[in-house]
Amino acid sequence: MQMGTDIGVTSGALATVLEFAAREHPREACGLLLGRPGVIERAVLCANVAADPLRHFEIDPAALIAAHRTERAGGEALIGYWHSHPEGHPLPSATDCQHASGDGRVWAIAAGGVLFGVPDYVPALMKYIERYDVDLQLNTNLVAVDGTRRIARFSQLNAAGIRQTFETDFDILHVSPPQRAPDCVRISPLADSGGWLDVDQHTLRHKKYANIYGLGDVLR
Repeated sequence: MQMGTDIGVTSGALATVLEFAAREHPREACGLLLGRPGVIERAVLCANVAADPLRHFEIDPAALIAAHRTERAGGEALIGYWHSHPEGHPLPSATDCQHASGDGRVWAIAAGGVLFGVPDYVPALMKYIERYDVDLQLNTNLVAVDGTRRIARFSQLNAAGIRQTFETDFDILHVSPPQRAPDCVRISPLADSGGWLDVDQHTLRHKKYANIYGLGDVLR
């Protein structure tokens, strides 16, 4: 779609995308965004026919053909497509950019609400969550702290896709900020589509600049 184009979306469509993304986890979920010009009224789940649905997605061609036929017949318009990043961020991956259709329709990404972005670490971490009976809150960001009153305010995205705030008191507060590469990497030619140093995962050598190697938290 063209930059700057305004697209409306119903809360029901948002809730559907989040529900399907959670249900299909850890596989990538995918589907279609339907409605009328300028408004996404509903989202539908389609089969992910990719060879490796844990890492990639491919919308069932039969569903795409049916949606185009319906639109040509005067029915719901195909506004765009959606898929999930179960363990990642709501940013297009290099593969997403490579396979984007370029037909001017919306591409939406639903990021997964997970404890940690590296799948191999999650089972071990969840054991500690269960052992210490931790009240795990996903899709939640700390937005303010009242140190005098010992009150923390959080912003949370609920199942309907609506962001709401709540407060809770604390005795001890340990905070880790959202992790990202520094701007000198993130907004430079060194970065991949997600803002991380674009290196070969086996050699840690930059994919474009052979004299650059990566190490540490600048890597995905």
